[in-house]
Amino acid sequence: MLNLNNGVNEITVTLYEYCQNIVNPYFTFELYRKGTFDNIVFTQLDHSTAPWYYNSFTVSVATQSGLTQGIIDIQPGEYVYNIYEMSQPYILATTSAIGLVETGLLILNPTFSNISVYTQTDDDVIKSYITH
Repeated sequence: MLNLNNGVNEITVTLYEYCQNIVNPYFTFELYRKGTFDNIVFTQLDHSTAPWYYNSFTVSVATQSGLTQGIIDIQPGEYVYNIYEMSQPYILATTSAIGLVETGLLILNPTFSNISVYTQTDDDVIKSYITH
């Protein structure tokens, strides 16, 4: 699961293990908003220093346009994401993909519940009995 907030976000995933073109793959992201048919497709270049171990992308959530630069304008909520392997950079047509390399859940502006905490006091007594 990926979590994004408004502004600049760093996404780190492992994609090479499912790539067919290990030499120089490019990646295109596709987001589908859950509960609607809204979708967005964008690309961003991998800037990982060790791409055979992990892939790293900078994605900005903003109101401006820049789908080939990883700048997206999406509403808060849950999205299903697909990441496709491409033979060339900046291809937004997912039908031109070499293959699907990852799918999952992306949440924009997630909210988290407080973690329940148990505190023990001296008044907590555990009774034990021994029978002979």
